[in-house]
Amino acid sequence: MTNQSPAPIVAVSVTYNSAAVLDDFIASFRAQYGPAAHLIIIDNASTDGTVAKLAQIRDTNIDIVLNPENYGVAVANNQGIACALAMDPETVILINNDVVFGPDLFAGLHAWTGRQP
Repeated sequence: MTNQSPAPIVAVSVTYNSAAVLDDFIASFRAQYGPAAHLIIIDNASTDGTVAKLAQIRDTNIDIVLNPENYGVAVANNQGIACALAMDPETVILINNDVVFGPDLFAGLHAWTGRQP
């Protein structure tokens, strides 16, 4: 974890054997416009190539935590939330990594919470 002071939004995603969906998910995150955002990925000991894909990510806006075993989604989400809160963002969201989302997701979230990018 870089624990840098990120932008207003920190997204947390838990991966477990997510290699097949990871590229599209990361592309969706990187395509966001509006408020700056940071992504924390918590991997629960994937065995399908997810860890190798995560190791190739070189992005200062993405932190990756590799758990030594599968702690389950609830524990991993709480782990990610704790990491996110340490960064003091305005907003923390949990997002599944098997989704592809439009480039305005974070801008829309900011507008919905009454904040402007």
